Amino acid sequence: RRNILRKSAVGMIFTHRSQMANGAGANDAIGVDGRWAFYQNLTFNTYWARTSTPGRPGEDTSHRLHMDYNGDRYGLQLNHLNVGENFVPDVGFVRRRDMSRQWANARFSPRPAHIKGVRKFSYEAMFSYITNGDGMVEGRSSRARFGTEFDNSDSLEIDYEKGYEAFSDAFRIARG
Repeated sequence: RRNILRKSAVGMIFTHRSQMANGAGANDAIGVDGRWAFYQNLTFNTYWARTSTPGRPGEDTSHRLHMDYNGDRYGLQLNHLNVGENFVPDVGFVRRRDMSRQWANARFSPRPAHIKGVRKFSYEAMFSYITNGDGMVEGRSSRARFGTEFDNSDSLEIDYEKGYEAFSDAFRIARG
């Protein structure tokens, strides 16, 4: 990883896992990433990676683009993540394969000048949407949040979240 410009950086990685004596385990991974900072509050984080595993050709990449505007009064985050079905980083891990996730978060945080004891209010809305490689919805959620930060650093938050998860395989719920 190398720093570039004022607050930005780029990096590269390559890993190789040797084949074990039983013939299993060979795996290569290569990737590039970057963090790009613009102005005071705007950053982009991105990566692209590819793995190579014997017997798992195609759909072996993953990429992400994340934008973050984090001002005091306004905030906006947008994120796109894609992980191919055969993206297998044997030297490392991946939480979920064969999926695409879109995520957005918007925030408005005014500082009321005429309300004694209140430092800041915060209104937030978030939405997440996950599909598999076939385009089927595997999950989605939406969330609304209101928060108050007081002058003494105490805070009060109210959250509402609605979610959906699709289960493609039957399973039995454990007793107890």
